[in-house]
Amino acid sequence: MSKRTTIVLAVLNAALLGFILLYEQGTLSTSDVARRSGQVLRRFVRERVDHVELIRDEDAPIVFDRERTEDDELGDSLGTWTLTAPVESAADDDAVDSLLSALEWLDARRTLEGVADEDRARMGLDEPRFVVRFRVMDEEVALRVGSEAPTGDGVYAAVDGEDRAYVVGTDFVESIDHDVDHFRDKDLFAGFYGTDARQITLGGGVPELRFERDGVWRVRAPVRGWADASKVDRLLRGLRDLRATRFLDERPDDLGPYGLDTPWRALTVTRAEGETATLLVGEPCGEHAEERYARAATDEDGEGPVVEGPVVCVRASDVQMLELDPESVRATSLLTLGDDAIERVEVGALTLRRGETTWELQVGEGEPSPADDAAIAAWLGALRDARVRRFEPADGEPGHGLGSPAATVTFHRSDDDQTLVLHLGEVDADGAWVRRGDEEALTLYDAAVADALRPTPLRFRARQLVSLEPGDARSLGIEAGGLTERATRGEGGTWTLEAPSSMEADRVVVRDIARRLATLAAERFVAEAPAAEHGLRSPSRVVTARFEPAEEGGEPTDLRLAFGAETVEGTYARLDEGPVFIASAELVDAVERSLASLDALTVPIEELTSIRLERGPEQTELTRDGTTWQLAGGGTPNPDRTRALLDRLSTLRASRVLAHGAQDASLASPPLRVVATRRDGSTVSLSFGPEITQYGEALVPARRDGVPVTYGFRPELLESILDFAP
Repeated sequence: MSKRTTIVLAVLNAALLGFILLYEQGTLSTSDVARRSGQVLRRFVRERVDHVELIRDEDAPIVFDRERTEDDELGDSLGTWTLTAPVESAADDDAVDSLLSALEWLDARRTLEGVADEDRARMGLDEPRFVVRFRVMDEEVALRVGSEAPTGDGVYAAVDGEDRAYVVGTDFVESIDHDVDHFRDKDLFAGFYGTDARQITLGGGVPELRFERDGVWRVRAPVRGWADASKVDRLLRGLRDLRATRFLDERPDDLGPYGLDTPWRALTVTRAEGETATLLVGEPCGEHAEERYARAATDEDGEGPVVEGPVVCVRASDVQMLELDPESVRATSLLTLGDDAIERVEVGALTLRRGETTWELQVGEGEPSPADDAAIAAWLGALRDARVRRFEPADGEPGHGLGSPAATVTFHRSDDDQTLVLHLGEVDADGAWVRRGDEEALTLYDAAVADALRPTPLRFRARQLVSLEPGDARSLGIEAGGLTERATRGEGGTWTLEAPSSMEADRVVVRDIARRLATLAAERFVAEAPAAEHGLRSPSRVVTARFEPAEEGGEPTDLRLAFGAETVEGTYARLDEGPVFIASAELVDAVERSLASLDALTVPIEELTSIRLERGPEQTELTRDGTTWQLAGGGTPNPDRTRALLDRLSTLRASRVLAHGAQDASLASPPLRVVATRRDGSTVSLSFGPEITQYGEALVPARRDGVPVTYGFRPELLESILDFAP
């Protein structure tokens, strides 16, 4: 093939492609039609339909037109449907979508071929009940819907230009049998948003109520002050969401019959760009007592012309937000900002600043330090929960000590440069007087508000006092009641009690205390320095600890934690020379335990050759015979009771340490003594004394020969030993 021939063929192909594209812009493609071969309306391609007419009996045609975007060359955009006849109006998207879906998916229950003219007349297709016309690209298609089929399985339908008819379901008739009101947009203020509203006026049958916004919403008439933002928002939401239940009069000559000439309520909202939205609400809507007459009007720039909508009915419950008592529209909360709206707070020399993830606390020119997010949230919540007890006009120089405030709290907003300032005035038996910013009213709150408006840095200090690795603990000490216990950790990680005697330390207790100290947090801070009522001048208990980081060069950390008097919330405590705080009950319980091992009485059964139970002159001895146990002198003991005895001896863990040092008289001649003999001939002797009550619970004291500690066991734990009978 020559080069010339190749060029000619390429030009012809391009021309053919251009013709096809140009042609298909104005017609349906064969693939479009092929995809709908099973439907009645084969040429209904939804995204390409731009005009629909619905004709019902004698009614005027209902006409819909699709407005497409300017850059939609192929007409594939969904666009926006509007009603163009018999009224011009935005269309109800759901209603139009339902109509289009009914047309798109219309299928035949039966298909009748070769239908003659007389058949069409008999089927009611010459004078149809409904006609639906639509335009798809440059084609116009009409669907006629006639009478019911005598078989009762549907109604007749036919497409103009076809020699066939169909029987379609009656549900199709239900989907198109609607008047124009069904298809028009019910929103009285479609597209209205109150985010940039600047002024609201509510009048009608009540004295005019006026709101203005300049950073915060204010009431300007008939009372003055900050507005309750929730009630303003309810007005704006109600206007945005208001929907007509029925349409009555498109262009009324007289509003009197509807009570709209002297309306029950008249609401006007003015937005930042001058646009206004006005709602008139009149009398109850005729026989529909649960509805009211209403009319909407809008002005896009505040300079006219005003576009007035039809007279409609709305649900009375939807306009209840217009029933406002002027005395109730002022904000009663001391703080009207949400937490997220606050960037910074200043109280005297104290500054709270929101960081990337948490709050920071700065005092004077000092370095910022972490603040307690929960404490700040609680403080802001307390300010927000405080409610006005009385309003007083702020005429001239403010009284009640607000000319020279006792405290000032300044909130810097997150969204702009505006600030919110709270001034604290005098505090007396009536309460605390506050002025909120430049509000045109003075407000009286409960006296407790005064403390909230004069917070100390301690209120916001981070409650986390220590942040160390529990595994870095090297020594622990507990001093209480004249006794000092001290434990150290060896190179192998084993904890040893060094005082008041040398023995193994309890690894469970020591690790628990080390963990709690390494992550020590205050429940609440109380004071910068201890006072007499805190009981810290003569602490009830002092815990010391040293943490040494494993990494080379790490500095050791020494802690001294003193515990004072008990309070309803917990126990007063102080870390080193820091502020007084409330320690958690869990921490107090942990450090009240002894560091001595609670497993000191455990007897490893696999090492034993005999066990002797001595109850005064009475003795019971068990000896090992291979893998079984026998009674000394012959006989086989009860296997279940024997197994329970052995299991308990091998798992003995005391409930608590009762005392260090020499045993008391009750254990000198104990009710029960257990002597276990090992394979090497050495013995383990356990003494169990009579039951006592200590620490508010019943305990059995017990000791092991050679261990200078008296332990306490709950009686039920020792039943298999104390009550053993062979």
